[in-house]
Amino acid sequence: MLTVSNIKKTFYSKEERQDVLKSVSFSLPDKGMYFIVGKSGSGKSTLLNLIGGLDTPDSGSIVFNGLQLEKLSPKELSSYRARSIGFVFQESNLFDDLSVEDNLTIPVDRKISKAETESILKRFDLFGLEKQKVNTLSGGEKQRVAIMRAVLKNPEMILCDEPTGSLDEENSKNIFTILKNLSKEKLVIVVSHDRKSAEDFGDGIIEIKDGVINLNNELKDTSDNKENNKKQLKISFRKQLKIAFSLMKKRPLRLVLMFLICIISFSMIGVFVSVTGLSPAETIVKEMYKDNNRLLFLYDFNH
Repeated sequence: MLTVSNIKKTFYSKEERQDVLKSVSFSLPDKGMYFIVGKSGSGKSTLLNLIGGLDTPDSGSIVFNGLQLEKLSPKELSSYRARSIGFVFQESNLFDDLSVEDNLTIPVDRKISKAETESILKRFDLFGLEKQKVNTLSGGEKQRVAIMRAVLKNPEMILCDEPTGSLDEENSKNIFTILKNLSKEKLVIVVSHDRKSAEDFGDGIIEIKDGVINLNNELKDTSDNKENNKKQLKISFRKQLKIAFSLMKKRPLRLVLMFLICIISFSMIGVFVSVTGLSPAETIVKEMYKDNNRLLFLYDFNH
């Protein structure tokens, strides 16, 4: 689980001060695909770098699966990045003069078997291109190699910074589909300017505006979320009154009719009670059980 609490980050240039993140807080589960969206300069990439341990916050706390990042030493942060995080960037950051196979195996700090390489190449529809140099690949193929490299580390979380920023619509859809499938097993966080893809593929959207969270929205209505949504839809009594008075002002005739109906109904109940000496509820009970002496006895005994 990822918990971000009251994160603040300020950058200085010459005599200027820019408060990029101002007390940002949210929590994400162990699995799922979540988008961080916002305009350029809103702080979304800075937030991703902080989560990935590429930078440190000025204040606040980031905890991932029990690790409190701001308390880690540089060496521990490096280990966290190497073992827990898979990075996917907009420009893929591959070695262009090396083969696909070399790009997959060199950055990973463990031996990758031939069978594992073949398996992941088939999974990402790149089997047969393992000996091909990266600089001969298309943009979509390069990004798939970048995602494969991140997956081979077997990280707990994958962080993607504009992974489709330089791709066309079809390739973008393919990349988001791949990431969505990966999110069934691990947490995937995507920084993107593509709001439509965020709504189509995301399990939730975190929108940042002027350094603060403007929206934190769960998109997928699972059975658990439906129950949570029902609880969230509870309206306070004060708001209910406000809505009621607003509706009354719009429909004054209906208000008068309802008022008259209520007066007539209560008057009839009053007449009924004064004539019979019984309340309507007592009359109904006696009528229901008039043929059952035992129940009538119990009724009369209790009254």
